Amino acid sequence: MGAFRRFKMGRLKGAPVDAKLLEAVRTANREFRDFVEKFSEPSLTQGQCTEAARRLGRISLRLKQLERLLARRAEGDREANDINQAIVEYQENLKALKGIVETLQSSLLERKSRFEDAHTHLQAARAWATSLRQIT
Repeated sequence: MGAFRRFKMGRLKGAPVDAKLLEAVRTANREFRDFVEKFSEPSLTQGQCTEAARRLGRISLRLKQLERLLARRAEGDREANDINQAIVEYQENLKALKGIVETLQSSLLERKSRFEDAHTHLQAARAWATSLRQIT
């Protein structure tokens, strides 16, 4: 998908925290790309919505992991080019992911509305059937 940049893996120079951070950012970027490529259509089936919600849960855990690693990152290591490139890609992927999540939210709200309408119709049909039984 054009919204995502592909990061070319290079040699890592830096502290062990940077190695963990770089690998975590690369993994997150890969997960984001896969998610966007799979769920970028404006209308999703019910199964796709369910799978998207499940995968968003995994992405949320990944974001928490990255938050912890970024918090531990030392100020002096900001010169590490590999990490900076991966973080820039990560930021761009988050922007693309936000658009997909907004589309998914809209699709889920539309489905919820249809389910509520169907539920209302079923309640009306049940009331009609009950009244028909009482008449006969």
